[in-house]
Amino acid sequence: YVPERDLARLRGAGPELDEWPAYDPEAAGTLPKDEGGRCFEVSGVEAAVAILGASLGKGRPALQTMMREATGELPGGGRAKRLLDLGREGWQWLQAEGWTICDDETSLDFDD
Repeated sequence: YVPERDLARLRGAGPELDEWPAYDPEAAGTLPKDEGGRCFEVSGVEAAVAILGASLGKGRPALQTMMREATGELPGGGRAKRLLDLGREGWQWLQAEGWTICDDETSLDFDD
Protein backbone atom coordinates (compact mmCIF):
# COMPACT_ATOMS: atom_id res chain seq x y z
CA TYR A 1 0.00 0.00 0.00
CA VAL A 2 1.51 3.27 -1.15
CA PRO A 3 -0.24 6.61 -0.54
CA GLU A 4 -1.32 8.40 -3.73
CA ARG A 5 0.87 11.41 -2.91
CA ASP A 6 3.94 9.16 -2.85
CA LEU A 7 2.96 7.52 -6.15
CA ALA A 8 2.48 10.90 -7.80
CA ARG A 9 5.91 11.99 -6.64
CA LEU A 10 7.52 8.82 -7.99
CA ARG A 11 5.83 8.75 -11.39
CA GLY A 12 8.21 11.30 -12.90
CA ALA A 13 11.33 10.13 -11.11
CA GLY A 14 13.67 7.42 -12.23
CA PRO A 15 14.85 4.75 -9.83
CA GLU A 16 17.82 5.73 -7.71
CA LEU A 17 19.12 2.16 -7.70
CA ASP A 18 20.97 0.53 -10.57
CA GLU A 19 19.46 -2.78 -9.52
CA TRP A 20 16.76 -3.68 -7.01
CA PRO A 21 18.15 -5.71 -4.11
CA ALA A 22 16.95 -9.27 -3.67
CA TYR A 23 14.12 -9.59 -1.15
CA ASP A 24 15.36 -11.22 2.04
CA PRO A 25 12.43 -12.10 4.34
CA GLU A 26 14.77 -12.90 7.21
CA ALA A 27 16.44 -9.49 7.04
CA ALA A 28 13.05 -7.79 6.59
CA GLY A 29 11.69 -9.59 9.67
CA THR A 30 8.79 -11.04 7.70
CA LEU A 31 9.51 -14.73 8.17
CA PRO A 32 6.62 -16.50 9.88
CA LYS A 33 7.24 -17.81 13.36
CA ASP A 34 8.22 -21.45 13.40
CA GLU A 35 5.21 -23.46 14.50
CA GLY A 36 6.82 -26.87 14.48
CA GLY A 37 7.73 -26.65 10.81
CA ARG A 38 4.26 -25.53 9.72
CA CYS A 39 3.66 -22.22 8.00
CA PHE A 40 0.39 -20.26 8.03
CA GLU A 41 -0.23 -19.59 4.34
CA VAL A 42 -2.75 -16.91 3.39
CA SER A 43 -3.99 -15.93 -0.05
CA GLY A 44 -4.35 -12.30 -1.07
CA VAL A 45 -8.13 -12.62 -1.01
CA GLU A 46 -8.05 -14.06 2.51
CA ALA A 47 -5.77 -11.26 3.72
CA ALA A 48 -7.97 -8.59 2.12
CA VAL A 49 -11.18 -10.04 3.59
CA ALA A 50 -9.51 -10.37 7.00
CA ILE A 51 -8.42 -6.71 6.95
CA LEU A 52 -11.85 -5.60 5.77
CA GLY A 53 -13.57 -7.66 8.47
CA ALA A 54 -11.27 -6.20 11.12
CA SER A 55 -11.92 -2.66 9.86
CA LEU A 56 -15.65 -3.26 10.24
CA GLY A 57 -15.20 -4.67 13.75
CA LYS A 58 -16.44 -8.12 12.73
CA GLY A 59 -15.87 -11.20 14.86
CA ARG A 60 -14.95 -14.73 13.88
CA PRO A 61 -18.42 -15.96 12.78
CA ALA A 62 -18.93 -12.93 10.53
CA LEU A 63 -15.42 -13.33 9.13
CA GLN A 64 -16.14 -16.98 8.33
CA THR A 65 -19.24 -15.89 6.40
CA MET A 66 -17.30 -13.20 4.56
CA MET A 67 -14.58 -15.74 3.66
CA ARG A 68 -17.16 -18.22 2.35
CA GLU A 69 -18.70 -15.49 0.19
CA ALA A 70 -15.30 -14.34 -1.11
CA THR A 71 -13.55 -17.68 -1.59
CA GLY A 72 -16.31 -20.29 -1.67
CA GLU A 73 -14.72 -22.04 1.32
CA LEU A 74 -15.60 -21.83 4.99
CA PRO A 75 -12.49 -21.65 7.19
CA GLY A 76 -12.53 -23.61 10.43
CA GLY A 77 -12.67 -21.81 13.76
CA GLY A 78 -8.91 -21.96 14.39
CA ARG A 79 -8.02 -20.68 10.91
CA ALA A 80 -10.67 -17.97 11.18
CA LYS A 81 -9.17 -16.83 14.49
CA ARG A 82 -5.68 -16.62 12.97
CA LEU A 83 -7.07 -14.77 9.93
CA LEU A 84 -8.92 -12.33 12.17
CA ASP A 85 -5.75 -11.71 14.22
CA LEU A 86 -3.86 -11.12 10.97
CA GLY A 87 -6.60 -8.77 9.74
CA ARG A 88 -6.56 -6.78 12.97
CA GLU A 89 -2.78 -6.41 12.84
CA GLY A 90 -3.00 -5.33 9.20
CA TRP A 91 -5.81 -2.89 9.93
CA GLN A 92 -3.90 -1.35 12.84
CA TRP A 93 -0.85 -0.90 10.63
CA LEU A 94 -2.93 0.68 7.85
CA GLN A 95 -4.54 3.11 10.32
CA ALA A 96 -1.13 4.03 11.76
CA GLU A 97 0.01 4.82 8.20
CA GLY A 98 -3.04 7.03 7.62
CA TRP A 99 -5.02 4.65 5.39
CA THR A 100 -8.75 4.01 5.39
CA ILE A 101 -10.74 1.30 3.64
CA CYS A 102 -13.50 3.66 2.54
CA ASP A 103 -15.08 6.92 3.63
CA ASP A 104 -18.62 5.58 3.89
CA GLU A 105 -19.03 2.21 5.59
CA THR A 106 -22.72 2.23 4.68
CA SER A 107 -21.66 1.56 1.08
CA LEU A 108 -20.44 -1.87 2.20
CA ASP A 109 -23.34 -4.30 2.17
CA PHE A 110 -22.55 -7.96 2.81
CA ASP A 111 -26.16 -8.97 3.45
CA ASP A 112 -27.11 -9.25 -0.24
